[in-house]
Amino acid sequence: MDRFSFLRFLGLRPGDGAPDHATIWSFKERLGADSMLAVFELFNAKLRDLGLIASCGKIIDASFVEAPKQRNRRQENA
Repeated sequence: MDRFSFLRFLGLRPGDGAPDHATIWSFKERLGADSMLAVFELFNAKLRDLGLIASCGKIIDASFVEAPKQRNRRQENA
């Protein structure tokens, strides 16, 4: 996932403090599977209340990249 899009989604700015992966993993383990499911159900309910629908998707980088110009003649390319 694009990190800047995720930061915007969370309302954070670059440089804001955030927990590391070990802290998040530990929290997830302490919650357990049933509580994690309840958290996601609550999250989806909040999205529905806002008129949003959660679905799978992808963020695609659509950057333009400079490429060297081709200087060969058609005969050389063949």
